[in-house]
Amino acid sequence: MIQLLAKVFFGTIFLLSISSQNVYAQSHAVDNSYFNHLAEVNSQWNNHSDYSPVGLVSFETDKDRIQLHLELVSQTLIENTPSTLTIEQRTNRLTLLDELKEYAENKVFPTNKYHLTRRPYFVDEDGVHCAVGYLIAQSGHTDLVAAIQKDYNYEYIKDIKTPGLLEWAVNYGFGVEELKWIQPTYPPTTVLHTISAGTNGPVNSFYADNYDGRIIFSGDFDEVDGLPCINIGIYDDDQLSCLGSGVEGIVHQVFRNLSGVHAVGALDNGGTVYPVASFDGSNWSYLSIPGRDGAVCTAAHPGGSGYKMEIAISHSSVPNGQEIWYLSDANVWEKKAEVDGIVLDIEPSGIGRIFAGHFSTVQTFVGATLDTTLNVNNILVKDNNTDYWFGFGPEVSDTVKVIKAFGQAIYFGGSASFNWNYATPCLSRYLNNTMQPLLTSWHFSDTISSSINAIEFDFSTGTDFILGGDFIVQPMMGTQGRHLAKFGVATNYFEPMSSLDNSVTSLGYLDGDLVIGGHFTTNYSGGAGLNHLARVDPFAELSEQPTQQESLVFPNPFIDQIEVSGIASGTNYSIINQAGQIVSKGKFNDGKILNLQALPTGIYMLHMDVEGQKRVLKMMKE
Repeated sequence: MIQLLAKVFFGTIFLLSISSQNVYAQSHAVDNSYFNHLAEVNSQWNNHSDYSPVGLVSFETDKDRIQLHLELVSQTLIENTPSTLTIEQRTNRLTLLDELKEYAENKVFPTNKYHLTRRPYFVDEDGVHCAVGYLIAQSGHTDLVAAIQKDYNYEYIKDIKTPGLLEWAVNYGFGVEELKWIQPTYPPTTVLHTISAGTNGPVNSFYADNYDGRIIFSGDFDEVDGLPCINIGIYDDDQLSCLGSGVEGIVHQVFRNLSGVHAVGALDNGGTVYPVASFDGSNWSYLSIPGRDGAVCTAAHPGGSGYKMEIAISHSSVPNGQEIWYLSDANVWEKKAEVDGIVLDIEPSGIGRIFAGHFSTVQTFVGATLDTTLNVNNILVKDNNTDYWFGFGPEVSDTVKVIKAFGQAIYFGGSASFNWNYATPCLSRYLNNTMQPLLTSWHFSDTISSSINAIEFDFSTGTDFILGGDFIVQPMMGTQGRHLAKFGVATNYFEPMSSLDNSVTSLGYLDGDLVIGGHFTTNYSGGAGLNHLARVDPFAELSEQPTQQESLVFPNPFIDQIEVSGIASGTNYSIINQAGQIVSKGKFNDGKILNLQALPTGIYMLHMDVEGQKRVLKMMKE
């Protein structure tokens, strides 16, 4: 398990998180204390709790509580004007604080359009100033506002390094701590978008069908977009539809290979249970394994060389475990292994095919002959080219639910029960022959159990990950969130993206949008009626910001080359695909990148190092 030092460190963070959970309100519309609501707008209220009203309150809009925050702060600062100020400083200060009261009364505040969590906005794209920006502008220093907007538009006062700001504060009778208390944060305008009418029951899995450019989803429902559909649907071109008429029974996963779409689970056809059903574009047919009538499949994946598929099944002949079977290109089933538990995900990787779930002992077979018995920790790997099997660990979840390979690293997410004595991993990374825990049960605010069910690359940053699951996140500074979060591996930050009413089971990309599936129907951060499916544009944070549009890609979409305006020769670039892989890198030549015709059709992120600053642009290959 985790080293003792890490346990103490993360345990301390967890205790601090528990003690601060009541500091931040989940929603402006929720009854909570004045203090909790005000601390949601500006965490500096933790240093000024004596000035908060007492009692419970809710607000019709977030603007209403920002207004209250500004009114209370302005009145408090008026009443506590330092006696050491000069007459000029005192006059300037009181004049601007009266202006701040009027600003609060008008309730015209910046709009957070480009971030998924609360952030300061000095000036938004419509020219609306934040409270501090408004005070500086009202004093006639619009040049200072413009300088801050250019370089630090989305930063907290403590992080703004623009020359002249401190001098302005002194001249107008403000301390930096007072400006920090004035500065509000603003909620995201839209986090999750509805997808038509969604489904009338939970969505349990996604499959990104790159053959046809769509997402196939499965779950426990009998309607998709208000029309009859049993358990399997399609999301394509912003439309929902059914795959055939769907499949009866329990569908655990769906996948696609050259022979068509396949569903796995406990699939009911005429009262008989099958582990696999295949769709040829018109009809469903059902597959069984010889000697395994009534088997139930919990995980599957398209096969590698020589095989159509690999599946893990439960059957009465293995009462306390499961078997792993391969279906060859010659339509022959071959038993490959037996585990003493359950397999929940199967994924390819550079080290071999990976099987993960909850098990500790494995028996492998060559033909019908027992070959090897292995002791493992919830992860089993089969070499890509031989019949060599192995396991690794031990720093993984109690139950591993999802595997995701990005470049040379492999990520494992899963569930862990909370324990005060040790931290169990919920997210681990295997890299350079080492398994490293990244997030543990102590990172979450749930003292019972937490689970990561889905992992996706975050294309808005090119470095981070988006996690879906069944968990509560309470950052040290910010809003509590549930079931959807962003994690920076390099920076180790972990922050919520929304506050859903139930778990996220699936994540995937379609046409540049991040698509989310699960058991949720409401986002308390804003938006009801999600009905188990939602989408968010992960590129909005970077690609649409006006400060990022000094450079434009053309043509966009492109065919074989691109040109970027305002980029000098020799500027380093890298192009990242939707799997998070670098597919091209080098230096610009006269602002151009040539020889891109070999890139597959799709969406890419262009990362550039411009004068020491990262710039990211979205582009599409025809």
